[in-house]
Amino acid sequence: MELSTAILELAGRLQTHTHALLTLLRRFDAEERWRADGASGSAAWLSTHARFAPSTAHEYVRVARCLGELAAIDAAFAAGRISYCQVRAMTRVADRENEEDLVRAAEARSGAELEHFCRGLRDKDTLEGRRPPDRYLRRRPMPDGTVLLELRVTADEADEIGVALREEERERGVDGESSAEERRADALLSICRRRLRGSTVVHGADRTMLLVHLDLSSAEEPHATLHDSGRWIGRAALDRLACDCSYVVSDGKGVGPKSRTVPMHVQRALLMRDKTCTFPGCTHRGFVDAHHLRHWARGGAATLDNLILLCTYHHRLVHDGGFSVVRSEEGLSFRRPDGSRVTVGPPRRAGPYGDVA
Repeated sequence: MELSTAILELAGRLQTHTHALLTLLRRFDAEERWRADGASGSAAWLSTHARFAPSTAHEYVRVARCLGELAAIDAAFAAGRISYCQVRAMTRVADRENEEDLVRAAEARSGAELEHFCRGLRDKDTLEGRRPPDRYLRRRPMPDGTVLLELRVTADEADEIGVALREEERERGVDGESSAEERRADALLSICRRRLRGSTVVHGADRTMLLVHLDLSSAEEPHATLHDSGRWIGRAALDRLACDCSYVVSDGKGVGPKSRTVPMHVQRALLMRDKTCTFPGCTHRGFVDAHHLRHWARGGAATLDNLILLCTYHHRLVHDGGFSVVRSEEGLSFRRPDGSRVTVGPPRRAGPYGDVA
C-alpha cells in the first residue's frame, strides 16, 4: 500500500471515530453524566479525564450539540463525505434551512476553502438597514432559587462587555478549566463586587453581607435571609456563603466590630500553599474561596490544616451538591454523594466501542 493511500485511509477512519465520539459526547452532555465526577460541564470533564486542552474540549462539545440539530451535516459526517474540520466550520453558520447547501459546498471545497466560505457567511451584515433593537436588563426569579438576568444591548456594547469580562478573567488568572459561561458569570460578579468595595482586585475580600436572624430560644436551625431580596436560604447555602466572609454581631441594641472568618494573613498563606482549587482535576485559580473542612460555626479553626481552596463551582458542590472532602495522612479525599472517591484516572487504551450504557 502506498504511503499516501494509507494516510488517507487512516484519515477516513479518524473521521468515522470522531463522529462516533461526538455522538456519544452529545448523549453524555444531554444526560449530564459529568456531574457524577464533580465536573462543571462536559468540556471540563473532557479536559480532566480525556486530557483534552480546554479550548479543544469546549469546541468538541459545541460541535456535538450542533450536530444533534443538523441532520444533513450529521449524516454526511457519519458517511465520511466531510471532515471534522469542515463540520466545525459549518456548525458556526448552519441552520436547518442552509445545512444541505453547506454540505454540497463542503464536498466541493478543501478544508481551507470551506473555512473561508463559512467565515464570509458569518461576517455578513444581516442587520444592515434595520432599526437597532431595544436595550434592556431584566431580572427574573427562577423556581430553583436562582435569578435569570437577561441583557440585550447593541453589538458594539456586547463587545465592550466581552472585553471587560476577558480582562477580568485575565487579571484574576483564570485558566479556562471551567465552562465559559461560568467564567463569565464569575468575572461579572468580580467586577460588581470590586465596584461595591471601591477597591482593586484582592483575593478573599468582602463579598456578601448576610442578615441572619437567630431565635436563641429555639433549638432549630438558624433562619437566614438575604438582605437585598429577603429570600430565605437553607443551612447548606448559609454555610457556603459564611465559609469565607466578614461578619458583624448585633444584639438588637448595637452592632459590634467587623471580623473575618479567615484572617487575611491566613488567606495569603492558603493561596501560597494551594495556589488553585484542590478538587481533583481542577486548576481554577481566579475565583477561589477558603473552605473550612470543619465549618467554623461548628468549632472548626481558621488554620491552614482546616482550610483548603475551592473554586466557586466546587465550593457549591461540597456544600450544596452532596460531595464531601476530608483530610487524612494520604492527603485530601473527595467523595461523591454515593461515597465513592473522585479520582483522575490514567488515559485508557484504545478499544472497541458500541452500545454504551
